[in-house]
Amino acid sequence: MPRFRIRRHLAVGLAWLLIERDGTPALAWHNGGTGGFRSFVGLSREPPAAVVVLSARARSVDRLGMRLLAALGAGPARGRRSR
Repeated sequence: MPRFRIRRHLAVGLAWLLIERDGTPALAWHNGGTGGFRSFVGLSREPPAAVVVLSARARSVDRLGMRLLAALGAGPARGRRSR
């Protein structure tokens, strides 16, 4: 369940960012970085899909993770452009 609303279709739930469709969390994701490494994990309810991206570089891999989810048909907000 969302614990803090960031904007209309984006909330945080227990350290996971939640992207909603029709008021229900549809995509949960989290990222991180330390010591020159970056990570991203994204989980979709419908269609069921999961993506993990690990990088040995300090550059963000969030966009790559979201693009991989979209390629699986589980993009952040089908029909809407993600930011």
